[in-house]
Formats: sequence, structure tokens, C-alpha cells
Amino acid sequence: MPRPIIQFVFLLLFSVFFKTESYSFDIQKDSVDYYLKESKKNAYDNFPKAEMLLKKAEAIAEKSKDENLIADVAHNFGATYYIVGSYEISLQKYMEALFLYEKNNNKKGILKCYIGQGLIQQGIFRNDEAIKLFKKAIELNK
Repeated sequence: MPRPIIQFVFLLLFSVFFKTESYSFDIQKDSVDYYLKESKKNAYDNFPKAEMLLKKAEAIAEKSKDENLIADVAHNFGATYYIVGSYEISLQKYMEALFLYEKNNNKKGILKCYIGQGLIQQGIFRNDEAIKLFKKAIELNK
């Protein structure tokens, strides 16, 4: 086999071998993003479908072991349960997401969780607690 062909095959195999993990993560992230987007479309009028899509996203996110991706799914679970009035489950999911976002210093994620928790507190007429959470979000966003 001519030397240029051998070099080409070697480079091709080398690039595939070392990019597989990164490429795999990109596919997982894209899949999670797709399922999250689809669940949002169904959250108001088809909760069972939204929940099923979130469970698919959750399985992929957990497989990726990316804590920000796992937190994104937990946050979306929180938002979806909030929409249907399941405040206790919603708050639990927001807390799971907040823990992971704080662990990974994800400011945007932390902000979203404070706002989500604030909305729940407002929904159960704990307005003082809601205001505290909204103020925390504002301070963090400065």
C-alpha cells in the first residue's frame, strides 16, 4: 500500500478514536435539548407526554454524567410540575437542579432555580419567601 494512503488511514483512525467521546457527548446533549424542547411544547396541554419526554431526557443526561445537563433536566421537571400545580414535586426538582448548578458554579442555572422556587412560594401564598428568592436572583444577576 502506498505511503500516503497508509498515512491517511492512520490519521482517519486517529481522529475518529480521539473524537469519539466528545462527539458522543455532543449527540447526548443534542438529544437532551431536543427532548426538553419537545416537553416544553406539551407541558400545558399534554402533561403525560411532557413527563415521558422528560424521562427520556433524564436517562440520556444521566448516561452522559454531565451534572449541568442533569440539572437542566431537573429544572425542566420542576417547571413542568409547577405548571400542573404539583408544587411539592416541583420544589424538590428545583432543589436538585440548584444543588448541581451551585456545585458547578452555573450562574444562569442558579438564577433559574431561584426564580422557579420563588414562583412556587408565591403560588402557595408565601409571598415574603418568594420576594427573598426573587431578590437573591436579582443580586446574583448584578
